Amino acid sequence: MKKHLIALGFIATLALSGCVEVVESEDSLEEPHDVVWVTPTGIPTLAFYDQGDNPNWTSYPNATDVAVAFATDDVDAIVFDGLSGLTNIKNNNRNYIFARWISGGTFYLVSTKHTSLTDYEPGQTVDAFVRTGNAAMAFNKLAESHWNWSNYSDNVTYETGVASVKEHLENNPESFDYYLIAQPVLFASTNALAAKGITLNVVANLQTEWSAYTDGGSIPAAALFLNKSKFAKYPNALSWFVLGVDLRIGTAVDDPATAVTELNKFTGNFGQRFGFQPAVVNALQSNGKNGFGLTKVDSISDPRGLVNSFASSLGLDIQFDSSLFI
Repeated sequence: MKKHLIALGFIATLALSGCVEVVESEDSLEEPHDVVWVTPTGIPTLAFYDQGDNPNWTSYPNATDVAVAFATDDVDAIVFDGLSGLTNIKNNNRNYIFARWISGGTFYLVSTKHTSLTDYEPGQTVDAFVRTGNAAMAFNKLAESHWNWSNYSDNVTYETGVASVKEHLENNPESFDYYLIAQPVLFASTNALAAKGITLNVVANLQTEWSAYTDGGSIPAAALFLNKSKFAKYPNALSWFVLGVDLRIGTAVDDPATAVTELNKFTGNFGQRFGFQPAVVNALQSNGKNGFGLTKVDSISDPRGLVNSFASSLGLDIQFDSSLFI
């Protein structure tokens, strides 16, 4: 495994420095292999902006449909909530390894009824998503320890994915007091409700609140995991796949117009495939905003330290050793 990891790092370093052209590997020692991967829809799919018509990629609106892949060897790669994925791998001895952070948390608490955290009163309701996901865990920690919300937990509903929260928010915004969502749902729902004459208020930016609570900490989000057996058998194919992710993230951050151009070549349903329209990318990524919160490979010097610090701040009794990381 070590030689494959060295090869991956070497290829990535050369390509990111512009010293090599990104082409398919033709190493005669490795049989051709088409990488098969799964992701949730939403932010992580921007890392695959030119892969919309690729039949080897499956994207699901509900994260629970992605999570089941960890229990199988059916795919080569999985994009999933980083902390949840690592916890699954560690606790259940799954055959996957952490490769890259894809994004940081772009989570927001919003409401059409309330404008401030101080509006909270016991009995008010929250529609959230994925109880064990980074967004929900960060929200719960902040509500308990930073905002001092009392008796709130019994009134939180957890959906299987943010797409379900979006549906409730846009179709019946009065059904909950607060909604926990992420970009690009915030952008889409704000516009959808505005078209109905309804104002969507951002009550809290969880990343900002978390930084204040932890004295500078951050909330990680999606990560890329590789199947260890497939990586051992097809090191070149998987290494080039990871490199492609790195390069597309870099382009989506630094040159989003190119990403939008490639997205527009997709021939299917953007909502089902990506969870957003190309115009949303243009609005949230242009002028260096990086509203998707994508994480360039060279922007985090210690990927393991990031998730271990986050887990500690959450009060979780778990840490991840280096064997779980490339």
